[in-house]
Amino acid sequence: MKKTISLITFTLLLLTTYPQQVQIQWQQCYGGSDMDKGKDVVVLSNGHIVVLATTLSNDGDVGSNHGNYDFWLFETDEFGNLLWGKTIGGSEWDSGKSLIQAPDGGYLLFGHTFSNNGDVSGNHGGLDYWLVKTDNMGNLLWQRCLGSSMNNLAEDMDIDEEGNIYVMGLSLGVGGDVSQNNGFYDYWFVKLNPNGEIIWDKNLGGTYTDNGLCITSTVDGGVIVGGIIDDTDGDITCNMVLWNKTAWVIKLDSLNNIQWQQCYGGTYTESVVEIKTTLDGGYILLGLTNSNDGDVSGFHGYPGEVNIYDIWVVKVDSMGAIEWQRCLGGTKDESPSFIKITPEGNYLIGGFTYSNDGDVSGNHSYSGGIDHWVVKLNPSGEIIWQQCFGGSPDDLLLGGYVISESEYVLVGNRRNPSTSGNIDCIAIGGFGDYDLVMYKILDTTVGISTIEEDKLPLKVYPNPATNSATFSYSLPAGTHQGSIEMRNTTGQLVASTMLNEAKGEWVLQLNNIPPGLYIYTLSTQQKTTTGKLVVTK
Repeated sequence: MKKTISLITFTLLLLTTYPQQVQIQWQQCYGGSDMDKGKDVVVLSNGHIVVLATTLSNDGDVGSNHGNYDFWLFETDEFGNLLWGKTIGGSEWDSGKSLIQAPDGGYLLFGHTFSNNGDVSGNHGGLDYWLVKTDNMGNLLWQRCLGSSMNNLAEDMDIDEEGNIYVMGLSLGVGGDVSQNNGFYDYWFVKLNPNGEIIWDKNLGGTYTDNGLCITSTVDGGVIVGGIIDDTDGDITCNMVLWNKTAWVIKLDSLNNIQWQQCYGGTYTESVVEIKTTLDGGYILLGLTNSNDGDVSGFHGYPGEVNIYDIWVVKVDSMGAIEWQRCLGGTKDESPSFIKITPEGNYLIGGFTYSNDGDVSGNHSYSGGIDHWVVKLNPSGEIIWQQCFGGSPDDLLLGGYVISESEYVLVGNRRNPSTSGNIDCIAIGGFGDYDLVMYKILDTTVGISTIEEDKLPLKVYPNPATNSATFSYSLPAGTHQGSIEMRNTTGQLVASTMLNEAKGEWVLQLNNIPPGLYIYTLSTQQKTTTGKLVVTK
């Protein structure tokens, strides 16, 4: 039975700079003698960590390879010590993008493939989306190639309350699984059942290039999708600030009808790479920009400069109207990778930066190199803290997971190691072209997890939660009865259970519980413990 952990949240006065507000608890590097890149990460209810990577190595931690780049799935303990790993792929290029733990405890892996042998079958003739289902030890259960005979570039994946799978990217051409095309590259997204069978596919776009980059299922059975466009015809009816590359977001209902669409941007280039549903029923958009007009203000560089972007965060309401926006960066280039909503409704943003001015301080690779960059915003978009992590010329942060308000696991890669920064690990097989790096950080502005003797032992995983939440409890000695209740912020009871054993677990299915902040209470005749659970979709 795990020890009780209760978070005591307290507010610290913010400094004008942000030193020592985030600490690395541990770090590990993984890989072989070639290129190994971490792409996505999930933390399990037992604290173990599962990582999706792309690898070209055939030695070291990787062990074997099918001939070119492979998906690499591995599990570690709570301190990052490797437990097992599997390479999945064929003899051509197979690159992973997104990882989700399935409701049955297995894993869904999404990326793209040129292969049609080894673990891969059904390729349509070029670059296909590739969806893979494994068991909880990484053993292949089924796989599905999706696409036409032309190129189909995978970008994002999500899962809904019923276990249906949504995949997103861009597609060229018609045929195979692609039912239509508007001219060139389109947003192309597909809904599949839990067994990988296609339910429907959908194209959105105009005459030219439209890159679908993200998809999120919504509580009404629909989806919201986003990316970047450079045309104004076809399905595109929203007003662009100027005719240029613009962020395009579309909300569709459960029948695939467009409910609304919005174009966001300024004179130059904007995109949206990730969308999350917020606790108030709106959405938080993560993207990039190099404009400083229209919908954009606060850009840190010279507007329109080639390959110089800020990370752009936009909060919109349920109909896509902008509530606030924030440019994050310095005078050099920044790139976004992920945004996560914390249990307190703050935003954790990860990406990478070349800058060491503006919002960015502490870059370890400022002589032309890249650092991991993590920023925490409050619900109004104000910076709580920022931190650079690195030590080599090229450190790319690509994935992250929120364990609690104060604990986060981050995954990416590093090249040509240096001991001058705060990431200095080396993989067991020595350093390759790129090594995968994973580390856990602690936000000291929240407070350190402590054990409170007067509280009942209760731990809730994951938090935030999407499909289910596990309540792991232990009642006082001699007590064999208790209860757990969960209420929304208005006090309405949404779920409860009676406890008739001294210790155990209650798995709460969240299918019919809307996103938001909830208060849970574990009670016996002697003691009570309360906490917060964030439900996201």
